Amino acid sequence: MATVNWQLARSKILIDSESCNLNCGSFGPCPRIVWEECQHLRHELARQPMNFFLRMVPERLKIARKALSAHIDFNHKNLIFSSNVTVAINMIASSYNLGGGDVILTTDLEYGAMRWVWERIQQKTGCSIETVEIPHLCENPNEIIAIFEPLLRSPVKLLFFSHVTSPTGMVLPARELCRLAGSRGIDSIVDGAHSVGTLNLSLCDINADFYGGNLHKWLGSPTGSAFFGCKPKAMDLLEPLIVSWGFQKPFGLEQDDDDGLGSTPNIRKLEFTGTIDPSPWLVTPVAIDFQNGLGMDQIFNRQRELIHYTRERLAPLNWLVPATPVSRETSCAMVAFQVKLPIQLDRLRRFLWENHRVEIGLNQHPRLGLLLRVSCHFFTQESEIDRLSKALIDLERWVTECSNPSQMTGN
Repeated sequence: MATVNWQLARSKILIDSESCNLNCGSFGPCPRIVWEECQHLRHELARQPMNFFLRMVPERLKIARKALSAHIDFNHKNLIFSSNVTVAINMIASSYNLGGGDVILTTDLEYGAMRWVWERIQQKTGCSIETVEIPHLCENPNEIIAIFEPLLRSPVKLLFFSHVTSPTGMVLPARELCRLAGSRGIDSIVDGAHSVGTLNLSLCDINADFYGGNLHKWLGSPTGSAFFGCKPKAMDLLEPLIVSWGFQKPFGLEQDDDDGLGSTPNIRKLEFTGTIDPSPWLVTPVAIDFQNGLGMDQIFNRQRELIHYTRERLAPLNWLVPATPVSRETSCAMVAFQVKLPIQLDRLRRFLWENHRVEIGLNQHPRLGLLLRVSCHFFTQESEIDRLSKALIDLERWVTECSNPSQMTGN
């Protein structure tokens, strides 16, 4: 296995040299080659829109879908592009016909906006939401499965969980949970927003009824690039959030036939929402080729090396309490810490940015309190983690010396 020159790889990424971006978990930068190809497509769209949509998009969309399906090991005929996972989960949730006796089972480590999606469904239908408290430092996935085992039974209709949890970066046993749910007639819906580019992913192996993933975080695609995959039977359940061309099947075509537009009638009904710029979807093969050129295993190993370095570098700060497991089975490219200083989220973000130009993930969790999350991709440098360490030492000094508590809380 060839050694990767990570400094050279970093030089091929669009990165602001004046700041320190340790927050790919929110938004990741693009490789130059991906961004340049996306801009080329947008130029073609701007100068000749009809030619772009009628003649360029169909073939490139088909190529992009097949490239993504190969990368995540899934049937391209059941793969729908989306602008982000939030849109995908909203469509999926809105398509279910739930009632007052039905239960949605989820965890307490979900992304806040996704929790709101299900709460809105609860308000509309009268169904119930049951929340499982996950031991956030669990090193053994079998312990998580054992928690769910007695809960996955009637009246539970849906299981919703994150493959990689947003607040803490913990990896949940997606395959086992989906199979357990399926064996009991319960549909599984997985938020895989952080999985593509951090895990060796096989959607066929996971076998969820629905699985959504972002491509703009870890794969290096532009903002507006995401997908969701679904089982053929589950696909029949879905109703589009927006009705546009594609809502009615063209005469003479079956649902899975090539429609000449880069999709199928089944896919187009859900994917086409009117006139949009599909360029972020179309450059998916370029993003995949770039990372494959480095080697996905090498990328995953590099991410873990940097996470280990982060843990070591921040260990002397005893007011940072680790909130992510160490095990390879339950962790990947992000590590979170509970912040035990008297400071609020907004004030902490402002301090790190205004004083040190450091960007990290922050979350106010109901059970775990204020969480500081560090994302490490292959282009992250040890010097950036050192910079974060120095910034946090400066933060501790400022909090200690601050004579006005309202300055620390932002009141």
